[in-house]
Amino acid sequence: MRYLFGPRPGREWWSLDYSNIELRLPAYEAGEQEMIKLFEHPDDEPYFGSVHLLMFDVLHQEMFAEHGAAVKDVYKATWYQWTKNGDFAVQYGSVEESGKADNAYHMKGAFRKIKGRFSKIHGRNGLNERCIAFAQKHGYIETMKDVEFGRGYPLECEFSSYGRVKPTVPLNYRVQGSAMWCMCRAMVRCNEYLSKLGPSYMMVLQVHDELVFDFPAGTGADPWKINLPKVKCLKKLMEQSGDDIGVPLRADVAYHPVSYDKEVKVAT
Repeated sequence: MRYLFGPRPGREWWSLDYSNIELRLPAYEAGEQEMIKLFEHPDDEPYFGSVHLLMFDVLHQEMFAEHGAAVKDVYKATWYQWTKNGDFAVQYGSVEESGKADNAYHMKGAFRKIKGRFSKIHGRNGLNERCIAFAQKHGYIETMKDVEFGRGYPLECEFSSYGRVKPTVPLNYRVQGSAMWCMCRAMVRCNEYLSKLGPSYMMVLQVHDELVFDFPAGTGADPWKINLPKVKCLKKLMEQSGDDIGVPLRADVAYHPVSYDKEVKVAT
């Protein structure tokens, strides 16, 4: 669908995408040091910043020992894809008893291994259980506390007919709600910055954890360098949302001279 969107002649697009924001938030809040190290050293072997590679190693140690990071190509359509599927099931609130995560991983007992390795999020009295207990008591869960406002934004949680909060909901709402709070704060800051540049500099799309900007096209041998200083300012403003909630965030930058589906990654 991205092919349908793009800059008009004489314009160029830039996209800034929060990197792993919905994995970073619970990892930092819970204090999962192994995941935090991964995010803070994205170029280091053996995982190169990839949570999916880390989870693959947890579940399939022999295969990872043989192939390393190449498992994402060797098992692209099987074990690596299934690991990603299971990771998303866990990320978005699956509970072990349902068996849905294990089905996604194509491996019985997979979620139990994940819980054992990352107990500060998924284990007994971990972040997930604390969120469930809070929601059961109050009927809602809050996004992570914003230092300026002194609290998070309340999100009403769904309950079963038996009066129990649905266990897949509280942590899921807290993480996704916090991610979108960061995005909202970023949009306000970026809009204030763009308004100072004039009407030719626009924010045109917000797609989940990504913002897209429309600028006058650069010229010369390296046209992308013309607007790069402005993009760096926008990147800093987006990442400032992490300071609001006490979690370091990173925004990746891509340049789109032709269409939204054709991108050039730009180091900043």
